[in-house]
Amino acid sequence: MTISFILKRSKTGFSMDDSLNGATIYVRLRDGRLLDSTVSTGETVNPLWWDAKREEIKTNIVCDNKDKAALNDKLQDLKKFLYSKHKVDKEKGKVNKEWLAKVLKEFAKEQGKVAGIPKDKSHSFSDRFQKFLDANEFSEGRINQYRVIERAVLRFEEFIRTTKRGRKNFTFDVRTVDENDLNELYDFMSKEHLYYEEYPEIYEKFPEKRQSKPRGANTLSENFKKLRAFFNWAQSEGIILVSPFSKFKCEKELYGTPYYLTKEEMQKILSTDLSATPEYEMQRDVFIFHCCIGCRVGDLLRLKKSDVIDGAIEYIATKTIADNARTVRVPLNGTALAIIDKYKDCHETKLLPFISSQKYNDYIKVVLTKCGITRLVTVLNPITRREEKQPINEIGSSHMARRTFIANIYNKVPDPNVIGSMTGHVEGSRAFARYRTIEEEVKKSLVDILG
Repeated sequence: MTISFILKRSKTGFSMDDSLNGATIYVRLRDGRLLDSTVSTGETVNPLWWDAKREEIKTNIVCDNKDKAALNDKLQDLKKFLYSKHKVDKEKGKVNKEWLAKVLKEFAKEQGKVAGIPKDKSHSFSDRFQKFLDANEFSEGRINQYRVIERAVLRFEEFIRTTKRGRKNFTFDVRTVDENDLNELYDFMSKEHLYYEEYPEIYEKFPEKRQSKPRGANTLSENFKKLRAFFNWAQSEGIILVSPFSKFKCEKELYGTPYYLTKEEMQKILSTDLSATPEYEMQRDVFIFHCCIGCRVGDLLRLKKSDVIDGAIEYIATKTIADNARTVRVPLNGTALAIIDKYKDCHETKLLPFISSQKYNDYIKVVLTKCGITRLVTVLNPITRREEKQPINEIGSSHMARRTFIANIYNKVPDPNVIGSMTGHVEGSRAFARYRTIEEEVKKSLVDILG
C-alpha cells in the first residue's frame, strides 16, 4: 500500500489562477488491485512552491516558515493516520472505494491528531535517541559508538541550517525523516572531513576528540546500521509508522582477504629481546596473550584475575550481550599461562598491564617493527576500495590479534560454531567469511596434483 500527495493539473498545465489562489492537494492511496482512490485534502498550495518528489512545500521557498512547517507537518500526520487506519480496517474488510473519503473526514475531526501515536511533543532527534539508548542494555563502548552517530546528526542539522537557503529551521525530526534526508546525511558524512575547516563554527558546537577524517563505505555502512536500529526501535514504539530505511539503500560493506600473523611470527615476536624498553616488552606480552584468546579489545581491557577459571579465560562478550549473553570460555595454552604468571604481581585485580586501546594500537606497530615483522600484505583501501600493498607493521592493530586467533584455528578446524564459542560471535555469524583463509601450503599441494 502506498500513499502520495499530488497536485492535479489540466492538459495545458497549471493556470494563473492556480498560482494566485493555490492548487488543491490531493491524496492518492493505492493498495494493489484492491484500491486506487484519489480524494481532495482540502489544502491548497501555490504549484510553483510544490516539491513533487518530496510531496511538500519546497525547502528553499521564501514564505511564512510557520505556515510552511504547519502544512508539511499536517500532510505527514495525515499520511501516518491513513497508514494506521488502513492496517486496522483492512484486517476487518472495511477498505473499499469510499474508505479514503471517510477516513479523511475522521482525520479532520481529530484536528490533526495521529491515531495510535503518543502525544509526546518531544520529537527532537536527541531526545528520542536518548530514550532509545536508555531502552537498550548497551555496553559503555557500544554507547560511545552510538554517540558518534548522534553528534554527526547534530552537526548535519547545523550544516543544513548554515548552508542551505530557506532551511534555517531544519531539524532531523524523527517523525518526518525520509530517504531523501538519509541520502543528504550520507553525503554529508562522506564529505565531512572537507567541511571541518570550511565551517569551524559547526565543530565548535559539536566537537570531536579528533579531527574528522575521510570515512570509507564500510564505516558509513556501520554507522547507518546503527541509525537503522534506532528507527526500527522508533517504529516498534509507535513513534513512526514506517521507517525511512524501507526505501533507503547504501553501499554494502566490502572486505579484503584478512591478514594475520603466522605461528612462526608470533614465536619470533615473543622471543625477541625487548628488555631495554620495558614498556614495549609489556605490551608485546599483552599482544601475544591477545593472539592466544582472540577476544575483542574492549573485552581484553576488562579482564581481571578472577576471570581465569580452571585454566581458561571466562567472560561475557559486551558487543553481543543483548542478543547472546552466554559465557565465552577459552582454554589457555602454555604461552598464555606463562604471560599471566609473569605479570601476576602487576596489579591487584587487572589480569595484565593494560593501557588505553589507542596507545595499545600504537605500541603494537612499534613492537612489530622492532621484531622485524615487516612483510608486505595486500589490503583493501577503505576509501578508494582498491587493493594496496602495505607493510604489516604499519597497519598492525589490536584487531589483528583477534584475526590471528581465528584464522590460525580456522585453518585446522573450519567450524564457525566451535570457534564462535571462543570468540563471542553469535551463532551463524557471517563475520567468519572475512576471517577465513586457506594456508599457502594447502594451495600448493592442490596445484601439485595438476603436475
